[in-house]
Amino acid sequence: MELECVVGIGERSFDACAAITREGLVLREMSGQPLIINYAELADFRLLDYQVVLRTPQGEVRLSKMGRETEHFHEKLWQAYNQRCEEALFIQSKPSFEGEGLCSYVEQDISCQGIAKV
Repeated sequence: MELECVVGIGERSFDACAAITREGLVLREMSGQPLIINYAELADFRLLDYQVVLRTPQGEVRLSKMGRETEHFHEKLWQAYNQRCEEALFIQSKPSFEGEGLCSYVEQDISCQGIAKV
């Protein structure tokens, strides 16, 4: 998916085209080099005030002015991110590692504890 937007990084903002690819998000400034944000670099991304906000080790990146496509773009980014993570964790449809850990949760005053396998 590709969409025109305004990219904000710190105090700087510029018009760009944002493209969701297999490896990450490519932000092509209309008059410059592309900025590539690999999925591995994303610490967090979310919708906030009609913007897609990305948190990277280099700082926060805001994508705005996408109009009605903002939520759809976020969903597509989430799907691509999850698909890439799944590919990275599995080798030929088999997990590359297995583990288990203690878990507990409370739902409507009912609590449960156990071991969750990953």
